[in-house]
Amino acid sequence: MAFAARQFGRREANFIPSQFVPDTARVFDDALVPYIFEDFAFELIRRAVALQPKRVLELSAGTGYFSRKLRDALPPDTELVITDLDPDMLNLARSKFRPGENVYFDQVDATTLGFPAGSFDLVICQLGAMFFPDKRAAFAGIRHALEPHGTVLFNTWSPMTQNPFSQIVQEGTAKFFPALAPPQYYHLQFSYSDPYEISKDMTAAGFDNIDFENIDVKKQVNEFRIFAHGLVHGSRLIDEIRSLRIDEVEVVHTIKDHLIAAFPDGIIPMRAILFEAWV
Repeated sequence: MAFAARQFGRREANFIPSQFVPDTARVFDDALVPYIFEDFAFELIRRAVALQPKRVLELSAGTGYFSRKLRDALPPDTELVITDLDPDMLNLARSKFRPGENVYFDQVDATTLGFPAGSFDLVICQLGAMFFPDKRAAFAGIRHALEPHGTVLFNTWSPMTQNPFSQIVQEGTAKFFPALAPPQYYHLQFSYSDPYEISKDMTAAGFDNIDFENIDVKKQVNEFRIFAHGLVHGSRLIDEIRSLRIDEVEVVHTIKDHLIAAFPDGIIPMRAILFEAWV
């Protein structure tokens, strides 16, 4: 019996999806994935498929939008173990799969994976590494979970200056916040953006062979109203806004107007950094 089925099969059986899924997760899927996540996901998946892995671990799966695309791209006999720390997000990810697919789920903290050594030949993470509270611990766990000659593939956002939509959200929202307590979510999301710092963390965790490159995307946005709504309501920024009782409709309207002014042709440049490392 294959490793993933031995370890996780009983968790998959008789699963009943949660009746509660945060609105934020649904907005993320509908109003953010098509605009700022999908293109970077395609590049990561293309590289994953080229490696022809047999046992794949996905970290920080979130809503499962990437998990679904990855499962569709991989051969049916490739085992895919999907993990996230947030049970509501993991439930939403589960809901995207049919019974009998070669996929397993587990609620896992990326910084304390706990998988036996050599469990996977590929570990993959789409725009989630910046949220690991202890990056070096996470990379050490990834290295432990990889078999000899195994690969880790992941990406992170480049700085906000190279993703101007994020600056617009940050600056547009900050106007509504106290001067000494600006919103934090977008700073966090774009905070792990120095490829040399990231490589140093990976080296400290035991990786010797590390490659990285910039992935540039120019995205055509036709519905700035939807995009602005997603940038606010499809992220944890909405929690910060509501905690201060700020008018969220006005925030979305402000961001929409700033986006239209900054990108009159509707084309938004974006950049992420793709990392590939081998054991």
